[in-house]
Amino acid sequence: MWEKVNYTAPRATAVDAKTKQIDYWFDKPATVSVRADNFDALWNAINRVTFEFSFVPELLDYREGVLKTKPLISKMPFELWRHDVIDPDSQLQCSLITMRRTVHFQIRRGEDGTYICEPKVVVEHYVMPERRITSVIDYQLAFSTQRPMVSGAAEEGETLPVEYWYAERRDPALEKALADAVQRDLRAHRGEVLASSTNSK
Repeated sequence: MWEKVNYTAPRATAVDAKTKQIDYWFDKPATVSVRADNFDALWNAINRVTFEFSFVPELLDYREGVLKTKPLISKMPFELWRHDVIDPDSQLQCSLITMRRTVHFQIRRGEDGTYICEPKVVVEHYVMPERRITSVIDYQLAFSTQRPMVSGAAEEGETLPVEYWYAERRDPALEKALADAVQRDLRAHRGEVLASSTNSK
């Protein structure tokens, strides 16, 4: 049955631009956290866990308790040695499109004197608009790795980069996995922390 078209309805692609910025998602509250009595033990644990999950630190601020990683292209199903994609739905998505993940660890001091670590992970989506072929001899450019131009134009006349990333969501499954790994690391190295505390006295 035909329905009358509502020409005043908003576009299906009309979204708030700020939701596509990575800082928008990092500013949201953490979903999980890890608590420890010793700052150094917690700091060392998140460093080891970062390496364990194949991420590379980009910013290490010991004074502020902040560790930020470089964006990492998410793993494919055959990359069994990597652990940056946890749930099956995310793995299926990464098999179909190019995604990447960035991790932020923030350590803050609680009111009880303990230290709280909050891992946050943001997922970004890779976009490369289709290339327009205006000549028969240019058809090979559609499959080349070269970038023939810096920016292009959408049908609406807006200038767009040839390729870009936009933030899509947080990854609570990976955030929980990171928190669990930090907790395990703290337990595994608890003896070393106690020994160093005794030696310092």
